Amino acid sequence: MSQPHDNWLLLSLPESDQARLQGELQRVRLEKGRPLYRPGERTDYAYFPLDCLIISTVYVVGQDPAAEIAVTGREGVVGLEVLLHDAPIPRIAVVHTTGSALRIRVEALTRHCERSRSLREVFTRYMQALVSQMVQLAICNRHHELPQQFSRLLLSRLDRVPGDQVELSHELVARALGVSPEQLTGIAMDFWRKAIIDQEADHIRVLDRAALEARCCDCHQTVREEYDRLLPGWRGRAVAETEQGRSRPMLMAGFRTAGETAGE
Repeated sequence: MSQPHDNWLLLSLPESDQARLQGELQRVRLEKGRPLYRPGERTDYAYFPLDCLIISTVYVVGQDPAAEIAVTGREGVVGLEVLLHDAPIPRIAVVHTTGSALRIRVEALTRHCERSRSLREVFTRYMQALVSQMVQLAICNRHHELPQQFSRLLLSRLDRVPGDQVELSHELVARALGVSPEQLTGIAMDFWRKAIIDQEADHIRVLDRAALEARCCDCHQTVREEYDRLLPGWRGRAVAETEQGRSRPMLMAGFRTAGETAGE
């Protein structure tokens, strides 16, 4: 079962800022496939994913979603751009894995950021890291071969969920990469024959991460290094405290459970 401290970004906040957010966070269950934000809509909440929850953000051109430009899991937050402006933007955020998240109303988040310089600084650095991810994925989608993109996509998800298995269907992977399922089939079969991955229904299990990394372009490592540069030590602290069952007071208590599934 997930715990509130499974979100690394919240865990990295100073204790004084955790105290500011105490009582504002609501735990909600998010169902796979549910759009959290739709094009042209204003955002009511920011979401901090917890257990095995992956949210993809895509820009929308006309009626069809473009290739994936960012993925967010337990390391971050979705909806933080409300701190930059209040205008709706042309993107949609979709839940890829059913699970839990902590949400906070944007008015409360904005208010606390106005009062706390340290909170603003952490969230600003996170937004910089997210932008770097978007830029790198755009480069990857345009310039790198599909096997490299497929490897990068799987590794990006493994970094954001516990274990060696990700909940991804063949069609969802193809959509995230902006290709047809037929284009992806041969590559996935090749990875399976070489015992790099195993596929079953809507799940992909990575059997050989080293082989997957060897087939990946530099984009995955570049994004990881940029996150670690902008948010130094956060990954190590979060993993250590999570594995040892420790967390700070605000992250273990003081948040509310929403009475309904988000988005309903």
